[in-house]
Amino acid sequence: MAKVLEGFVPYKKKVAEKYNKFRWWSGLTFGDILDRAADIHPEKEGFVDRKTRLTYGEARENTNKLAIGLMDLGIQPLDRVLVQLPNWNEFVFAYFALQKIGAITVLLIERYRQFEIKRLISITGATAWIVASGYEKTDYA
Repeated sequence: MAKVLEGFVPYKKKVAEKYNKFRWWSGLTFGDILDRAADIHPEKEGFVDRKTRLTYGEARENTNKLAIGLMDLGIQPLDRVLVQLPNWNEFVFAYFALQKIGAITVLLIERYRQFEIKRLISITGATAWIVASGYEKTDYA
């Protein structure tokens, strides 16, 4: 049985039926969507940042490696994980890896510093923080 987040309020039955009827819900997770794209178009370029261009297949491979690494570090389903990355391909890997694990992604803008981050950890109960060692003029290490 799937874990349910405490305090979660499901959609009303009529709303859920409507979403299913019109196929607005596909039944796929974000991880499934990446895997499907990689299955159909493994060699097609799908992700581009300032330094790299990646195919869907490469993105899936990097995402799966990161997901395994995060689980080895103890990240579990429903854990809250802060993600503070610029618009880099590494953000894609982190986001999809957390989705595949079933962890809850808490997105932060790059400009947040110690004060905001401490507060967000307190509010969300985050157990981990994925961040670049540095970005522009900020050293996060």
